[in-house]
Order: sequence, then structure tokens, then C-alpha cells
Amino acid sequence: MSLTASQIFAIAVVEGLVTEVSLSGLLQVLYLRHRATKAKAWKDPSYRITSTISIAFNISAISYAIIFMPQFFFVGSNCRAGSMFVNFLSHCTYFTFDCFTCFKTYLYSDGDPRVKWCTIAILSARIGVAALDIYSSYSVWDGNLCNYIQWPASGIAYNTLDIFIDLYCTIVSIQCATKFLEWDFTRIGEIIINENIIRSAVMLGVNLLEIYVSYTVANQYFLFIAYTIQNLAYTRLLNLEGFWIEERHKSYSTPQNETSVFNQLKALAQASSAQDGESTRNYGVGRKGRVVRASVTRVRSKVSVSFH
Repeated sequence: MSLTASQIFAIAVVEGLVTEVSLSGLLQVLYLRHRATKAKAWKDPSYRITSTISIAFNISAISYAIIFMPQFFFVGSNCRAGSMFVNFLSHCTYFTFDCFTCFKTYLYSDGDPRVKWCTIAILSARIGVAALDIYSSYSVWDGNLCNYIQWPASGIAYNTLDIFIDLYCTIVSIQCATKFLEWDFTRIGEIIINENIIRSAVMLGVNLLEIYVSYTVANQYFLFIAYTIQNLAYTRLLNLEGFWIEERHKSYSTPQNETSVFNQLKALAQASSAQDGESTRNYGVGRKGRVVRASVTRVRSKVSVSFH
């Protein structure tokens, strides 16, 4: 079944947005990376890793968006090989996105070895699922169009794994953020929670859409438009890092007594405890307080350097 001109135009518009977001994100990262070479931030390996992953993601996303449209004009001689290459680029984009979120989570955990090994395991599984999908999904030429045949099992597998990876990062990040909510040193805990909840909600929606399309939809237009929506969501989410950078930096200068939603609730709980005769003079003092303060300082330093 051939796509109409209006259908191709609709897909081209979305892919154009993907290219614009990725290109602006790439230029922003390259600028920050150039600026960091003159600062101490460049000496920290976490900064080099995060910026390199971000650059790799945006290059993959741009390449995928550029070649996505020409695949509609593949013919019998290049249909199968060309579509396999397009699929390869798509998995490069999704995998580098997963690497970025996982490495941020590792930084939030203050280098917890359990998070490190869990991250290695799930990213290795993601590579395996990507290889399975590239091998199992293929395209056939019907005389008019190079039709992409998504193997339902691999489509469900890699989208489900992406959902799992995202939820894993969200759960670990929120767990790490709770120690910041417990103390009045910074609002960064609230920022981390907001960032992860928003990302998880969007990721869950687009990946569930992709699972549904992979398993039930045979129409090529709906299959391609689902892919483009997924691409746009991924590029928007990763390149929102610039916004979250500003939010995290603002949180560093937040006065200790500035009220956020979480601190207001905690203040009410403390006031209630004080009325019941419980002493709160030593709140945040002692060995636990010193340990948490030290942890906050280390993580804050890493986040500040890594996403400057």
C-alpha cells in the first residue's frame, strides 16, 4: 500500500521537528562543552561522559530523522538493507537515551555499586533486544512501497524494556532524592522528583503506543507516524536537560528556610510534634546529620559539574 502525499507530508513535519530539536540540542551541548574546557568541570570524567552521550544521542537522532523519509522511496534492490539500516539508527537513538538517563541515575546515587551493576545488566539486555529486533524485523517490496514488517515479539520486548529502564531510573532517583527532602539543605530533591515523574509519564505513553501499534496495526502510515511521535518524545525529553540544568542551579542558591511543597509539609509535621511536647532542637544534628550533609555535598558537586 502506497502512502499518499498528505501522509508523507505529515510524517515529514514531525521528523523536521525531531531534526530541529536535536540540532539545537547538539549545538547547545557543543557550546557548553567548549566553555567547560576553560573551567575545572572538564577535568571531571562525569561531565565528559554525559556530554559525549548527549552528543551521540543527538547525532543518532538527526541521522535517523534524515534517513527516515528516503526509506519511502526504497525499491526492491535496497528495500531490505536500507530498512535494516534505518532500524539500526533508531536503536542507536533509543539506546543512547537509555544510557543518558541511567548515567544520571548513577550520579544521583552517589556512585552506588549496586546501581552501577544493575545499570550494566539492563543496558546489556537492551543491546541484546535491539540486535534481536534488527535481525527479526524486515521490509518487503510489494511493487509500490517498501513495507516494513515489525516482528511483534521484538517490538513488544524492546519497548517494554525501555519502560522498565525508565521506571528503574525513576525509582532509584526518587529514592536518592528523599534524603534531600528530609533535610533543608537544598530543593534539588524536589527538582529530581519532578524531572523523573514528567519523563516517566511521557515515556510510558509513547512506548505503550508503540507496543500497541507493533502488535495490532498493519497500516504502514500509522506504524510510521507512531515511530515519529516516539522519536520526537525522546529528543524533547533528553534536550530538556537544558531546562533542568537551570532548575538545579537555582536550587543550589535556595535559602535553607525557603519553603517548597515538601518543606511546607515537613514544617507542619514539625510544628505538630512541637505542640505535642516533642523536642525538635536537635533536628538534623549528630552523626546522621553529618553523614547526610556529606552525601548531599558530594552528589550536589557531581550534578553541578556533570550538567553544567
